[in-house]
Formats: sequence, C-alpha cells, structure tokens
Amino acid sequence: MVDITLPTFLHDSYTIRSLNKGLHVLCEKPIALDSGSGAAMVEAAAAAGKTLMIGHCLRFWPEYEYLKSVVDSGEYGGVRSAVFHRVGNEPGWSHQNWMLQVDKSGGALVDLHIHDVDMINWLFGKPEAVSALCSERYDIVSAHFRYPDGKIIHAESDLSLPGETGFSMGYRIHMDKATLMFQNGKLTVYPAGGKAWVYEHAGDLGYYREMKYFAEQLMKAEAVTASPPEASLLALKIVEAERQSSGQGGQFVPVVE
Repeated sequence: MVDITLPTFLHDSYTIRSLNKGLHVLCEKPIALDSGSGAAMVEAAAAAGKTLMIGHCLRFWPEYEYLKSVVDSGEYGGVRSAVFHRVGNEPGWSHQNWMLQVDKSGGALVDLHIHDVDMINWLFGKPEAVSALCSERYDIVSAHFRYPDGKIIHAESDLSLPGETGFSMGYRIHMDKATLMFQNGKLTVYPAGGKAWVYEHAGDLGYYREMKYFAEQLMKAEAVTASPPEASLLALKIVEAERQSSGQGGQFVPVVE
C-alpha cells in the first residue's frame, strides 16, 4: 500500500499511477480538485482490483463517530438543526504556497470545508440541494444544505482569520431530546431534563485511526466500508454544487450524483 499526502492537484495522477502498479492507495482528502479527476481515480481502482480510500479523517474522529451513532440510533430523537465549523489562519506554511493557489488547492471550499460536507453527507445522506456564499478566493465559505424533512443544516469555513487564533473545528447539534456541542476539543451532551456530561474516549485521533483501519481492512481482504471512495467523490460533487450556487448569488443548486 501507499499513503499519498501530496498536494491536491497531484492526487489523481499519483493515485492512478500507484493503482496501476498494483498498490492499494490511501490518499489524503479531498479525492481530487474536480469530480472528473476523482471519478477517474475510482474507476482506476476498480479496473486494477485494488483498494482506494480517501482520508476523510472525521469519519474516524471519536467525537464525530459518537455523533453518527446517536443520529443513527435515534437515542435523542431526530435532528432539528446542526451547525459545523472549521476555521483558522491563512495557511502560509505550504510548499511554494500551493494552499493559497485556488487552481492547486481549491481554496478552503475544497480543502477544508469538504470535511464537514463529507460529515453532513455521512450523517444525513445526500442533500436535495445546497446554497453557498464564498469569498472571491474561496477562503471563506458559508453553506446551507436542504433536506426533505426540513432540518436546518449549516456549515462554515474560514482560512483567513487574522491574529494568533489557531485552528478550530466543532459542531452544535440540536436534537429533539438533547443538544450536543463539540468545541475546544471537548464534546458535551446536554440531555433535555437531565445533567450535562462530557464524552470521553481512549484518546487516539482520527489520523491514526483511519490509517489503522485501512491497513486492517487490507489484511482482512475486506472493503473500506467506513469511508468508500464513492462517498468522497460525492462530497466533492456537493462542493462543486456549492461553488455553482455562490456564482449564482447563493441560489439553491440541486446535488446530482
């Protein structure tokens, strides 16, 4: 197997080359800069008979895994609204500033916001349509996701914060019988009519757990069902619909697989 952590604009070519050489591939997110290139990667994996997984680490992040389990089980009822965020300073640390070049990274829309897009799709399924407003350089994103049951889903990303703010990610989920808030690295559950409590776990982060999962699935000769490449490709298609929406002043754009 090979783990590809190259800049986004190189994902498709190096992934396809590796698959064609008979290697299984774990590739950093996003799957590619555009859905056409991403589709070519998925097709190459199928043709080579090799396993491809994209590193959408939130699917392996304990606090997001717990959220998934609560949504699926209905323990606290249905979701009425959800807000996700990922924000931080301008990534001036990247090699030759590739992260700041939209034609190489896609901006925060494709590089950062796609984490929450994949999470929303994992939690709630494919949205009917999306609406988004983006800055000119796509380093600021505000998006809404429309579902037939009327729940309100919003996600925002900003990779241009001034000052020593550092990076922050989190969510607030309003369910029928509880509120879940993940902020400053801590998930607190506020049950309706009950005492708040903090979710605790072993401490392993999603980066380690996604690589461990990928290796174990290969050793067992089993599919990577926790993060299939088709889902990563759909996340990119949703992001592309958001970009189209932003170009239309934030009008809702249908999501087509």
